[in-house]
Amino acid sequence: MSRLRQIYNRIQAINHRVIDRSLAAALPTADPLSLKLIALSLLQRDDPDAQAQLLRRYDQLPRDIRATIIRHAKDLYEPLRRLARLPADEGPLNAIAIVNAAKLTDATYLAAEQLFHRPTPVREQAAACLLDLANWVATPLGNPGEPAQPHADAACAHHVQTAVEEAVNHFRGHKQPDTLLALAALTPRSMPMGALYLGERHHAASEAMRTLLADAADPETRRALLAFIRIPALTDAALLGLTTTAASARIAEIMPTTHLLLNPRAVKALAKASRPTHLWPTPEQHAAMTPAQSRGLARWAVALPIEPAQRIKRLAKLSTTPDSAARLSALRALMAIPLPTADHAVTRFCHDHDERIARIALRHLIRRQWDGLSPLMLDLLGSDHPSVRQLASRKLAPAGFKRLWTGWSHMSEPQRIATGRALIKIDPLLHEHLAAKLNAPLRDDRIRALEIIQGLNQAAFFQGSVAALFDEPDQVVAATAARVLGTVHSDFAVQALETALDHPDTRVRANAVEALRQLQATGHLQRLAEIAQNDENRPRANAIAALMQMQTADAMKSLADMLHDPRPKQRASALWLIESMGLIEVARHAAEMSVSDPDQKVQSRARSAVQHLIKLMADPNPNPESQTNTQTDTQPDTQSDTQSQQTLASA
Repeated sequence: MSRLRQIYNRIQAINHRVIDRSLAAALPTADPLSLKLIALSLLQRDDPDAQAQLLRRYDQLPRDIRATIIRHAKDLYEPLRRLARLPADEGPLNAIAIVNAAKLTDATYLAAEQLFHRPTPVREQAAACLLDLANWVATPLGNPGEPAQPHADAACAHHVQTAVEEAVNHFRGHKQPDTLLALAALTPRSMPMGALYLGERHHAASEAMRTLLADAADPETRRALLAFIRIPALTDAALLGLTTTAASARIAEIMPTTHLLLNPRAVKALAKASRPTHLWPTPEQHAAMTPAQSRGLARWAVALPIEPAQRIKRLAKLSTTPDSAARLSALRALMAIPLPTADHAVTRFCHDHDERIARIALRHLIRRQWDGLSPLMLDLLGSDHPSVRQLASRKLAPAGFKRLWTGWSHMSEPQRIATGRALIKIDPLLHEHLAAKLNAPLRDDRIRALEIIQGLNQAAFFQGSVAALFDEPDQVVAATAARVLGTVHSDFAVQALETALDHPDTRVRANAVEALRQLQATGHLQRLAEIAQNDENRPRANAIAALMQMQTADAMKSLADMLHDPRPKQRASALWLIESMGLIEVARHAAEMSVSDPDQKVQSRARSAVQHLIKLMADPNPNPESQTNTQTDTQPDTQSDTQSQQTLASA
């Protein structure tokens, strides 16, 4: 064991002030190893004067010894008090440094005392210490995504706040701006005394704070702008600071403090902003914001004195913000605006990838009975969120059929199909509603029901009810029923249509022939041959077309007889058949009729047929569009027409 260690062990057993003072006196001349042993010994002994002498040399001690002192700082309050009251500058400076490094918040008053009757370097160091402690108290401790916890408890924060407010009160005596920054750093903590001093327009601290707020050069002042804007003496300076902050692309630093706008006085003061549109962050600034910053944008948009349309537009854009809490805040802000444009903006949130947000948005629109709710809910039936799909289907079903029924004539074909498919999935009473409409007293209702059944390809469910309409006194309804039944590929539908071939009404017979043709039924060949010879022009033309599709031998003869029929309507229907089926083989005869037929209407029909045939001959890959038969209620099938053309060509 070295002699130095022996001496150290020996004096440790002696508890006497002479030893303590001797150790303190040896500090200036001790070598590094001795200095470390002396420092450890003084820290373990209980002599405030000797410990104060050690702390007085704090700035000259090695780093490891300083770290040891900081670890034991809570046991050194009395030496620190004695050190802080020494007349020499190095004592107070070291006391301030230890209080700051050890975060001795309950000793903050020692630093604050140095602001009075001390040289400028000491006052500056004391003010800087207050600022550091204020920032340390105000900064939450925690990892991203975890609940933030404060560095210090309420008692520690109270010690710092009391010292800072006292320093602000005596600002005229020390004029240290860091004390004002410390007060700003502590916001939005309730500081009645600080607010009282700053509220006096001619108070030295108030005058200096106005300069700091207007410049907005420090993070502390930028974060305190919304806290101080409600103080009348500071309002104008805070507004100028907001403009300066926005111009320097630092507006994001204000967003975490927008909860201060819950104070009506702050909102009223913000309304005085001369150029509020410049206070909104640019897209680049928005993209660079942290989640904590973006969560304040919704409240910021609500508080800014801008036009409602601009406010709604900015809130709607927040639907793309990555942070769910920020999007929810924007949605809540839009829900509070009783305008149709705000409801329209809420629709963006109905597609949010957060199920909770999407459900809240949809419930709001349902409660508001928004005009565009039905198509939106149709769209949301394909949502990724089960609760949203369930809500949309539950609300859409009762009103779905009514919308389909009243809007059918105004909907495009894709809209009809989309709406109908959605109702088939969500409305178990859809078929009951349609069945009831088939028996409605008004012709228009029965016809519309048939059109919906055909358009949604639901005729198979109603084939019995549709076939029963052949006995309907209203022949228009019966003819429409025949056309609809032509979409059902079943033996029952074929038998019902074959029976309708003997219906007394011409339109019903014509549509029945066309329907059987579409179903490619062949069990009624003899009856078709009879119709092709002596029936009215509409069923006769359709019967000849069906015979051509079945490649019968008498089909061309029946067409020739119809072309030479003395009745103009018969000849016109025959020409329609030539045009619709693209019968190039009889183009010459049609051309002769276009100039020689005694009836002008027949000539016009013949010219139309010839022009169409010329186009077919010019096109090596003909794909003629289906044309509406002006003589019948049906529309020819293109595929069947092509087959008929090939049949005639082979004959």
